[in-house]
Amino acid sequence: MLSQPFELHLVKPGLQSVSALAGGISNALESDRPIMVAPATDQMTDKYLKALAVETEPIFNDTALAICTSGSTANPKAVEISQSAILKNHELINSKLKGKANWVLALNPAFIGGFSVLSRGVLDQGWTYGLTEKGKFQVDTFSKAALVAAEVNPTIRTSLIWAQLMQLVNSDKLETLKMFDAILVGGSKVDGPVFEDLKQAGLKLISTYGMTETCGGVVWDGHPLAEVEIKILEKDEFGTGRIAINSPTNASGYRNLPELDRETFLDEWVHTQDLGQLNAGFLTVIGRVDDVVITGGTNVSTKAIEEVIAQCSGVEEVVVIALADDTWGALITAIVVGDFNKNEIEAAVTANLGNAAKPRVIFNAQNLPFLPNGKVDLMKLKELVLNETS
Repeated sequence: MLSQPFELHLVKPGLQSVSALAGGISNALESDRPIMVAPATDQMTDKYLKALAVETEPIFNDTALAICTSGSTANPKAVEISQSAILKNHELINSKLKGKANWVLALNPAFIGGFSVLSRGVLDQGWTYGLTEKGKFQVDTFSKAALVAAEVNPTIRTSLIWAQLMQLVNSDKLETLKMFDAILVGGSKVDGPVFEDLKQAGLKLISTYGMTETCGGVVWDGHPLAEVEIKILEKDEFGTGRIAINSPTNASGYRNLPELDRETFLDEWVHTQDLGQLNAGFLTVIGRVDDVVITGGTNVSTKAIEEVIAQCSGVEEVVVIALADDTWGALITAIVVGDFNKNEIEAAVTANLGNAAKPRVIFNAQNLPFLPNGKVDLMKLKELVLNETS
């Protein structure tokens, strides 16, 4: 039997599987044997493996890694990332943060956020597993891991999503968080005022923006890292347009998606699906291209609606989606967790964004479905809403 061109790592929860992946990362960065990474226990594992096309050769030169996007809004896409891009990611971050650290892993390493933490730890020769043996984030487990990491190297760093950070803050773990030389926060929207308050309280927080196609976060607190360029494409009258990124950490391209590859990776630039504004070198991310939908003949932003609803009393979490509808074109649907008042939500959205933006359906959910990387599973959410309302 011929050996597979990639060394496949189906990452199971727990230290043993992650340690095996760390060994694979080390080998991939020192040899010509690339690795392929996917979560082993997720319900979408088959879709990830299909996107990865396990048995086929690398498409691009110098490929060290094949890894999937989250698949939160569509089927996952497999991306090839070179040795040089991974090493450059490490170099830019260590230059920015001044030296090596022990990285505490709190994200699933089968996706780029967690993978980048682990690869930096491998290259720095210091990482600590910060999840439970079931692969879950738990406040006490993470806090103990931080203490263990600090015993090895007093300089410790981590990456968290906003929900994890809030769990630690709400559990009175500020002193634990203050131990970190840097806490990178990405993967989801942050609460700006709370974020700034926490920084004032002594937490070394850094808001990051990036994606699988850029080998993780390349914009920190609104500013691109060294050697990273940002431009805005197809700007409207307010200067808002599609974000494009030119970075030495950019992925080489997609696996087996030639048409999308040609649309996304152009002349060393990644043309993202995100909308933003660039003012005096500061990037503000507005939302995704597909966040703007037409309902009743009017353009509305689902993210803008989310922001208004999030301020309403009793709302704990909210996601706004657009469902296909023969009458409206896009049926604005709000999925809300909490003890809220429907009339208050409708009135607030109408007052702030106009009647066209008012949700035609407000769905009360007990909780939101999440993917292993911490993002809301929008495909599953749409299925749940359709099943409940049909």
